[in-house]
Amino acid sequence: MTEYIILSLITPFLILGVGLVMKVYPPNQINNRVGFRTKSAQADHESWMYAQRTWAKYLIMTSFIEIGLSALQIYFVWTYLQEQILIVVFVLLSLQLMGLIIPYVHTKRLVDTYKKRKKEAFLKKIKEDSVKKEQKGE
Repeated sequence: MTEYIILSLITPFLILGVGLVMKVYPPNQINNRVGFRTKSAQADHESWMYAQRTWAKYLIMTSFIEIGLSALQIYFVWTYLQEQILIVVFVLLSLQLMGLIIPYVHTKRLVDTYKKRKKEAFLKKIKEDSVKKEQKGE
């Protein structure tokens, strides 16, 4: 049973470790080896840093969710399913790895639209400032 507990928690703790390392020491230079590497993330330095911060945040959040779900599953396996432990381990590890798809897709979408959202916020601020100036002038 100890092996099951270790196998159930190793993936979420590895994800947590990677997320914390990326949060504290994000890769500052655009590269093809380390970090969240998509075409839009590698477009310029500002997009690269945004992608690394966002990816680290989602890795950490995902790891906490997976740790909680693993703890819950350990309880149920311990209580009810000790005979099918190998099947449960395989399913759990598969689900944990597939659980990385959601934060990857979400981070990719945010990075892909980062420049557009930033430009829209800038234009909105300019418009609000001009409206405020007009109201003061009247």
